[in-house]
Amino acid sequence: MFQEFPKMLFKGDAHSIVDDAEQEAASRADGWHDFGKDPAPDADAKPARRKKADTAQDGV
Repeated sequence: MFQEFPKMLFKGDAHSIVDDAEQEAASRADGWHDFGKDPAPDADAKPARRKKADTAQDGV
């Protein structure tokens, strides 16, 4: 039988155990996430901009 809680969440090298969905939501809002997964990006955060690759070839 699957038991969703308690659940362990991670942040850097630290871990935290949450006992219910309310604690889980609060922890995730603070940056905690499942093992091996990056935290969800902020909805307000802008995506990182990529630099254009230099297409000019030197000496040609």
